[in-house]
Amino acid sequence: MTANTLFLRLEGPFQSWGLWARWGVRDTAAEPTKSGVIGLLCCALGRRRGEPIDDLRPLAMGVRVDRPGTFWGDYHTVGAGIGVLSAEGKIKRTEKSGEIEPVLSRRFYLCDASFLVALRGVSALAERLVAALAAPAWPLFLGRKCCPPAVPILAGLGEYQDLSTALADAPWRPRIAEVDEPPAELRCVVETDASDPEAVLRHDDPMSFAPPRYGPRYVRDIALAAKVGNPLQEAWRPWAGRAVRYDGPAWQARREDRLHHDGYLCVFCRCPAHPVHHTTYTRANEERREDLRSLCRLCHDAVTLLESEFAFGTERIDPLDPSWRDLILRKREALLGSRRVPHRGGRSV
Repeated sequence: MTANTLFLRLEGPFQSWGLWARWGVRDTAAEPTKSGVIGLLCCALGRRRGEPIDDLRPLAMGVRVDRPGTFWGDYHTVGAGIGVLSAEGKIKRTEKSGEIEPVLSRRFYLCDASFLVALRGVSALAERLVAALAAPAWPLFLGRKCCPPAVPILAGLGEYQDLSTALADAPWRPRIAEVDEPPAELRCVVETDASDPEAVLRHDDPMSFAPPRYGPRYVRDIALAAKVGNPLQEAWRPWAGRAVRYDGPAWQARREDRLHHDGYLCVFCRCPAHPVHHTTYTRANEERREDLRSLCRLCHDAVTLLESEFAFGTERIDPLDPSWRDLILRKREALLGSRRVPHRGGRSV
């Protein structure tokens, strides 16, 4: 079976797909444009603006809107101190001082959007496109250079009879289990022909990028039932074990036993130890000596922050585990940098 459909995942904090940008207003379409997607493929392949794109233009494109995102506008100045040519071919300057005047513009973005793009007709290009997207020649971006992708763009290959079937077969995946509600249906924009009574004309079929020339193409909106797949990550759940009692003589005795065992020194950096760290809470309030580790204040803070970042549950970080050493060292340095005070322990690791 020969793969004829390439899938792209376009997701990031910001995206911007200009459709009718004019002068100081730079818009964005509600979903990726064909010119933007072909430009992305050219970046991956390492093609310059003036090089031909005849092999990419015949690709039929369909877009599934997994998360529509939020429209957001921003105010920009362009060319301050450098100058940008006006329509008359001159650099605009202020009347009084003659200084170069920046160009004012409004630019629009999609925030937190996610799209699945299907490109059908890639059989002859499949191997080259997959290799290029896996190791692009130039950085890839989502419409504008200030919009980097948040996930890998290459989302797979397949064999399908049409774009609707391809977009319907790929599962919609919630970002977090039990948090994201699956949509009742997914909006899709697929290419069609002029004879389709629901066809809408768009001028975003790139004929050339240098000079920029765009031809018409016809698209239509369709609705597909959401085929829900596995979540991208599990929902964080707080530890539901027993709370540790730190105010009684039993805990103080267990703490003193571990400190004495370690010579009152941090097991990680060998500085004077004060806190005692749990490597597990499975025996909370009945800890054994091997459940605890003596740490200095800095190492204890570093380990605790790492546990919070990685959402640990009952089982915790063992500072004696070599696999955590580099991360603990980096977290220690970050804490020292933020506090801007020397570590009072006096010894380096």
